[in-house]
Amino acid sequence: MNIWGSILRRFILAGMWVVPGITILVATPSVEEAKAYFHRQEYKQALDIWYDLERQGRVSGALYYNIGLAESQRDNVPGAVMAFEKALRFKPSSAPIRKALSDEREKIESATIPLVPFFLAEYYQQLLTLLRPGQWAIAGMLLLGFAVVLWLKSMRDKSVNPEQQRRWMYLGVPGLLVLLLAVMAYQHLYRQNEAIVIMASDFHQAPSEESPLIRTVSAAEKVYLLDRIGEWHQVRLLNYDEGWIRQDHITVIRVGQ
Repeated sequence: MNIWGSILRRFILAGMWVVPGITILVATPSVEEAKAYFHRQEYKQALDIWYDLERQGRVSGALYYNIGLAESQRDNVPGAVMAFEKALRFKPSSAPIRKALSDEREKIESATIPLVPFFLAEYYQQLLTLLRPGQWAIAGMLLLGFAVVLWLKSMRDKSVNPEQQRRWMYLGVPGLLVLLLAVMAYQHLYRQNEAIVIMASDFHQAPSEESPLIRTVSAAEKVYLLDRIGEWHQVRLLNYDEGWIRQDHITVIRVGQ
């Protein structure tokens, strides 16, 4: 049992570093170069490096936080809000990221006053982001495999009664639950049901320019995508008002893009 426990711990720790697509922002020459550009206030050069890291799939909360800070310094409010929203998907409880996003939203003209989310939703997001999706998957598969090996071993041991064999089978349940967490963590990180308004846009009651105008939505506002008809998206604002906005006036929040 001690041998299996040691192997399980080693695989879980190793999985945190070798699974493709879940790397953290470690110190590499390019990262250090980008930091140097940022401190010299050469924000475009820093962003070129950071966006290249994003295209390579080396995404993390730290990367998007840095992008947001640089875009903020360039007065690109929609770009900064987009980056901070992506960073929050990795670290939803991060106080610096939340503060930076709040400061950026204060720059939005006639910004929507958001409703406070249900507190259990925040705890749910924090649970999902304890590990990356790949790390949850590795942990689940190892737990499940560990239970299967012990169950097969008990099947060969004639001294083990059926009740004890079933107990080993039940050990696979936590593994299945962790695999379910991996799926939910992936959906949370890569969901495409949110967008950022990239220019001041009319907010209509229906998907038509002739439809009554509800209000004007400022650039950098976050919206939730509900439906789409042609070149129009039905969206929900942070205050839960619903209406229609042109597709080319928004950019969907996509981690890794």
